[in-house]
Amino acid sequence: MQAKLTFTATAPATAAPGASISLALTAKNDGKAAEVLRFRNGGRVDMQLIASGGKVVFHWSKGMMFTMALAAERLEPGASKTWTMNAQLPADLPRGAYTVRIWSMATGLETISVKTINVRVMP
Repeated sequence: MQAKLTFTATAPATAAPGASISLALTAKNDGKAAEVLRFRNGGRVDMQLIASGGKVVFHWSKGMMFTMALAAERLEPGASKTWTMNAQLPADLPRGAYTVRIWSMATGLETISVKTINVRVMP
């Protein structure tokens, strides 16, 4: 894939321990040809919550099972696609500053689609 894709992400600026937060990742095709995003299963995006020291304190898909079916999504030139997800934060999450890392689970985009957003966990 000649990635002519750009990615943007959204997450809340603040959250409470145990809260469900809504996240979104958008892919936009800035190229002149259609791009086909291929997925190995029913998952489309994944996320991690990372503490200030770099430790992953929450990984959304850890222990999850997805539909085992190959899929493809086509993005025409100039088109965009947004995937949303809800993640239930751990109830015992200490307050403080965290980084949300969100990315596409499309084959070949797992690293180039990574976006980070700062989130403050407050009671």
